[in-house]
Amino acid sequence: MHKIDLEKFQMTQPIQAVLLGAGGRGLFTFGDFAAQNPDQLKFVAVAEPNDYRRDKFAEIHKIPSQNCFTSWEELMQVDQISSVLFNTTMDNYHFSSSMAALEKGYDVVLEKPMAPTPKECSQLVKETTRLGRKLIIFHEMRYTKFFKTVFDIVQSGRLGGFVNVEHRENVVFWHYV
Repeated sequence: MHKIDLEKFQMTQPIQAVLLGAGGRGLFTFGDFAAQNPDQLKFVAVAEPNDYRRDKFAEIHKIPSQNCFTSWEELMQVDQISSVLFNTTMDNYHFSSSMAALEKGYDVVLEKPMAPTPKECSQLVKETTRLGRKLIIFHEMRYTKFFKTVFDIVQSGRLGGFVNVEHRENVVFWHYV
C-alpha cells in the first residue's frame, strides 16, 4: 500500500476566479462554495446583467466595483482578470461566452449543457484543444443539498431496495430566453 502525502496537495492560495452569471447556480452553488471555502476559491470579478444579483454577489465576495460588469461581453473588453472563469450564464449564451473566454485566455468551468447544438459542442472542444486551455463541464446539481439528501435516503435503505431511479429536470422557459 502506498501512502499519499496530502501535505503536498495543500493549496497555499485560493484559486482566483471570475463568475459569469450570478443567478441561482452562480450565487448559490459556486458562490456558496467560495464563501464557505475561502481558502480554496475566491471570486475576484462578476458579470451579471441584473443589478441586484450582481451587487449581492459582489457584496458577499468583496469584489471591487471596477470588477463588476453588466454583461459577459463587457468583461471580455478588459484584460484577463484571473486564470479561471465559471460560466453560469443562460443556456443559450454558454457557447458564445465560453468561446470568448477561451480566446481571452481563461480556463472555463461551464455548467451543463455545453451548448445548444452538437456542432457548437464540437467547436468548443476543438477551440479548447487549439488554445491549450481547459474546459470543465460541471454537473452542479449533484452537489446541492436536495440531491445529497435524496442520495442519503436511497443509500440508507429506509425505502427498501431500488432497481432504478429516474429523474427529470423540467427546465423552465426562461433558461432559453
